[in-house]
Amino acid sequence: MVAAITGGTQAFPIVLALAAAVCIGLGMALEHRGATRARPRPSVHPGLVLDLLRSSPAWRAGLLLTVAGYGLQAAAFGTGRLVIVEPLLTLALVVSLAASGLLSHRPLTHAQWLAAVATAGAVVVFTAVATPAAGRATAPVGAWAPWLGGVGGALALVAVVSPRWTARWRAGALAACAGCAFGISDALTKSVAVGIGRGGWEVLAHWFPYALAGVGVAAFLAQQTAYQAGRLADAQPALSVSEPLVGSVIGVTVLREHVHGSPVATAAVAVAVVVMAAGVIALGRLADRALPVPGLPLAGGPVRAP
Repeated sequence: MVAAITGGTQAFPIVLALAAAVCIGLGMALEHRGATRARPRPSVHPGLVLDLLRSSPAWRAGLLLTVAGYGLQAAAFGTGRLVIVEPLLTLALVVSLAASGLLSHRPLTHAQWLAAVATAGAVVVFTAVATPAAGRATAPVGAWAPWLGGVGGALALVAVVSPRWTARWRAGALAACAGCAFGISDALTKSVAVGIGRGGWEVLAHWFPYALAGVGVAAFLAQQTAYQAGRLADAQPALSVSEPLVGSVIGVTVLREHVHGSPVATAAVAVAVVVMAAGVIALGRLADRALPVPGLPLAGGPVRAP
């Protein structure tokens, strides 16, 4: 049905994006489980990744799933539109929270499943109704500069000041910055994927593969620190909202993609976007925070440097 409405050219990236959401969601749940058991770090620190690689089989398994999901996501970006692929990736939140609940023997409640179904339904409506216009695969570096500078500055500021915040606020702020950085990396991934398809390794003569590497590393470190700082429910909603939001906005403003259609279709798309955002936020708020996470203070308590 979705493929018939959106057109055959979008069916393949839709399937790839759904598979990516499943892999990434499972990977995030396992990464969070491993990160909460690692030695605490006071700020965004590369040593955290080394600790996790050495001491956490669950985290390593999650990393493999996340890498596989990223590969599927890159293929989806290379063959589809950012404004279509990005919303589908919000389903990773549903998968990650469900998997995390099963791992901790706390399945989702009826209210959480209702929010999950509403989110998934909104994604289906958006994908079926939206008619994306083709944009461009690359853009001058000047068009990217405000995004790179703004998100980079925000991440640096949060990394410096967040150790003084409560666990919940620190996890949410770091996750939001990580999501914004991942949104930029999503758009850069599209540029790299299309460049490889057109010219192979000649893409390395351009600036965006190296920007993708730098942004991706910063986003990954911020994400893992957010997982260690608090519960998955504290971090994942902010990550799941900010990444597709920033990626889609960059698709519209930098890569000149947009969604067009009749007034009824436009209204349906707008409602679907609102329901998606509300569903993601509701999933985070409904998540059970009553039980402490091993190695962490209670969700409302202060985070102290070791």
